[in-house]
Amino acid sequence: MPHIILKSSLDHLSFLDSRDEKPIFNPETLSVTYTPLGEDIRKTRIYETSPYESKKEELPILKKNGDVYSLSSRDQATVLEVTPLPRGIRLDLSTDRTDFGEFGLNLPFNFMGKKNGGGYERQFQFSSPYRSKDETYKYIELDNVDGNHLFLLFLSPADGWKIDYSPYVGGAYFVNLKALASFDPLYRKGKPFQNKLSLALLAVKDLDEGLAIATEMLGVPAIRYEKSYALDGEGEVEVIGDADHVLLEGKGILKTLPIVDGKAHYEGVLGKAYLTPIKNGRKGIDASVFGFGDFRELAERCNERILACKGLPTYDNLTEWQGYVPAMLRYMLRYGRRADYDAKIAEFMKVCLAKEEKDAIPDLTIFDKPQNGYPAYHIYRSSRIQEQCSGITLLLDAYRLYGDEIYYEYATRALDTFLEVYQKEDGRIETCHGGVPEDYTTVTCLIIPVVDMAVFCRELDPERAKRYQEAAERMTRHVYDRGFHFPTEGGDTDEAEERMEDGSISCSALTLLYYCAKIKRDDAYLKKAKEFLDFHEAWVMKSYDANVYRSSLRWWETRWEGDKDGPAICCGHGWTAWRGEADYWYGVLAHDDSHIEKALCSFTTNFAKIDETGKNRANYHMDYITGGGFFYNDACRYEVAPRLPKTEDFACSWYPWVRAYETFLR
Repeated sequence: MPHIILKSSLDHLSFLDSRDEKPIFNPETLSVTYTPLGEDIRKTRIYETSPYESKKEELPILKKNGDVYSLSSRDQATVLEVTPLPRGIRLDLSTDRTDFGEFGLNLPFNFMGKKNGGGYERQFQFSSPYRSKDETYKYIELDNVDGNHLFLLFLSPADGWKIDYSPYVGGAYFVNLKALASFDPLYRKGKPFQNKLSLALLAVKDLDEGLAIATEMLGVPAIRYEKSYALDGEGEVEVIGDADHVLLEGKGILKTLPIVDGKAHYEGVLGKAYLTPIKNGRKGIDASVFGFGDFRELAERCNERILACKGLPTYDNLTEWQGYVPAMLRYMLRYGRRADYDAKIAEFMKVCLAKEEKDAIPDLTIFDKPQNGYPAYHIYRSSRIQEQCSGITLLLDAYRLYGDEIYYEYATRALDTFLEVYQKEDGRIETCHGGVPEDYTTVTCLIIPVVDMAVFCRELDPERAKRYQEAAERMTRHVYDRGFHFPTEGGDTDEAEERMEDGSISCSALTLLYYCAKIKRDDAYLKKAKEFLDFHEAWVMKSYDANVYRSSLRWWETRWEGDKDGPAICCGHGWTAWRGEADYWYGVLAHDDSHIEKALCSFTTNFAKIDETGKNRANYHMDYITGGGFFYNDACRYEVAPRLPKTEDFACSWYPWVRAYETFLR
C-alpha cells in the first residue's frame, strides 16, 4: 500500500513517496507562511507574478513522541505536528502568535520543472483543485505522469490556498503551494483570524481513491461521475460513501433525488447545477454538471453578444483575439446565412485583408505585398506564425461560405508563404526569436489549416492539394519521430528543467490524429497519439465541477486574458479544445466511446462559462489569490478571485466553437 515515508536526521524531517522514494518537497521542507499584522502587503511586491511577499518562519526544533513528529518555531509559539496515517500523513499547524496577518503552511512540492527534482517523471502537477459550493470542503490532487499521485485534503476550516508562481518565464512554473488557514486581512475582508490548520496528505492512485478516503476521514459522502455534461438536461452521478439522498439545485430546480444502487439520476437541468449528497441532514462533497440540449441556441447567445459590440470587439491578433470570426462563419456554414453576421464579418475582413500599409495592423492583417523582410501574403509585421495559420482557417471558411475568389486566393497564397518560409526539410515548422530557432510545429496545432487546405483543394487544384498533403505528411512524421519532446514558444531557462507544456503535448496528439482522420490512417501514428494522450492525463483536471472536469491545466494566460491579474489556474480555457478534439478523433478512429465522452467533457468546461445572456469569460478561476498583474502593481486587485472573471471575453473563448463545428456539430 503506498504511503509517505518520514525520515529524520538531527533537526530535519524528510518526506518521501514510498512508491519510488522520490522526495515530495523540493528544494525546501515545510515552513510557516505569514504576513505581519498591520503591514500593507501592497508595498511588499517583489516581482510581477506575486501580488505580495509573504514572510517565512522556519520550524527548526524537531521532536518525536512515538510515531508523531513535532516541528516548532524557535520561540515555540508555532507548532506543526506530523502524524502517520495508513496512506499518508496528517499535518496539524497551530500558533499562539497574535501578530500574524496571513497564516498557513508552505508546501514546496517537487513541482514539475523544478531544478534537481529528478526530471518530470518524479515530479507533480497542481492538477485538480476543488472547493465545494459553500466552501466547506477543499482538496487538491497533484498528478504525476507515472500515476503516483498525491491528494491534499483540508480537514479544518481554512480560507483557501495560494500558488506561488515562478518569478521567471512569466510564471510558467509552480514553485510553492501555500495552504492558508487565514488570508492576509487585505484579502480576508473582516473575517476572523484562524490560528489552526489541519491537512491530510495522501498517496493515492487516482482522485476517486482520494475522495473515498476523504469520505471516511470527514464522515460525509461525495459525488463522482464520468460525464459533467447533461445532454437534454439529464444524466447520472455516483455516490461515494453512505448517503440518504442527493439534493439537486439549479436554475429553476430544487429536487431530492433517490439513490438506487449507489447512483442518482437527474433531469431537467439547464445551465449549471449542483448535486449534493446528504447524510443525516448534513451536506457532503458536492459536484456540478452543465445541462444543455440545443447547441444552436447556445451558440446564438454568444453571437448576439458580438453583434451588440460597436466596432470590432477585439483588435489584437488572429489567433487568441478573433476567434468569433471563424465561429460565426462555421455557424452559417451549418445553419445558413444571416445578414447581421455577414456585416460583422465584412467589418473584420477590411482589417484582415487591408491593401494599403496605412490600414494594416500587426498580427491581424495578412498583407499581399512584401514588407519588413517578409514575402507577400505574410502576417503584417509579425513573426507569430500562428496568426498566419489562424487566418488561413478563417479565409478558407469565408470562401466556403461566400464563394468570393479573393478569400481563396489569400488562403492559398498565405499557406504557400507559410510553408516556403517556415517548413524545414524534416517537416518541422521553425521560427526564430532573438536568434534562437524554435520548433513551432505544435504551437496551436499548425497542421490543421495545412490538412484542411489539402483536403479542400483536391478537386479544385489537385497539384496544390498534393503539395499541401506532402507538407502535412512531413509535419506529422516529424511529430511522430520527435516523440516525448514537446517544445513550445519561449519557456527555456537555466532556472528550471525542460518545460513540459500542456498545449504542445495535446497538440502533438492532435497533429497525429488530425492527419489520420483527414488524410490517411496510420496505426503507428494512432498508437503514438494514444501514448501522448495517456501522458497528458497529468495535465487534465479531474475535480467534479463542470467548469473544471477534464479542462486542460493552464494558468499563464490570465496575465493577458480575463481580468489580466496574473497567473491563475484558468479552467475551461479555449485551448482545452485541443485536448477535447484529440480525444474526439481518437474515439472516432479507435471506436472508443469513452474518449468521445472525455472530449465532450472538455468542451463542456468552455460552454459552462456562458451565462443566460450569452456573456462569456476567458476562464473559470480556481485560485483564491491570483499571481499579480503583468507588470508591477498593474491590474492587481488584491481581492479573492471570483470563480468567473469580472471581465467579459470576446476572444479565445470562441475557439472551442470553431472546433465543435468540426467535431460534435458536424
